[in-house]
Amino acid sequence: MTVENQQGAQRAVNHLLEHGYRTVFCVGYDRQYNSIAQRIRGYEKEMIAAGLKPQFILVEDVSSIAPQVLRRLRSTKSPAALFTLNNVTTVQVLQAFRREGINVPQEFAIIGFDDLDLAPLLAVPLTAVRQPASEIGRTATRLLLQQIRTGAVDSNPIDAQITLATELVIRRSCGCQPTATPI
Repeated sequence: MTVENQQGAQRAVNHLLEHGYRTVFCVGYDRQYNSIAQRIRGYEKEMIAAGLKPQFILVEDVSSIAPQVLRRLRSTKSPAALFTLNNVTTVQVLQAFRREGINVPQEFAIIGFDDLDLAPLLAVPLTAVRQPASEIGRTATRLLLQQIRTGAVDSNPIDAQITLATELVIRRSCGCQPTATPI
């Protein structure tokens, strides 16, 4: 079972491109995992389709994220945006931005893959690709119970290719303005 990692990444990057960003960095670690590799492919595909050069800040260790991001962003001359590959990366980047006094989205826009529960409550609410966590849990439980009922747990596991949809949750970190909520 998986989610639309590549398609979710493409939607996120496309959204940044629609805002006019031409320098969009893909930031993260753990590229050896299939889900992260799919997100990277989605990013690359969207950038290349737009005629832009993919630019990566991919590190081996979580502690390297903030220093590498700050170094690269300080060297760019044009407005930049970031697409972060998971929650840990997003949190590292947002903490570094806060320490350095970097304003989101005025100086750098950001969209993260994986929605944070507190994302709407941040000073600048985070735009994110949301995975259907509850549906992942329900589907995994259903498949496990099916394997137990059929006796396929040890001998012949059920081969199910299930891909769940992701959703781009648009807030303000990408540069979108808040919409008025009726009272």
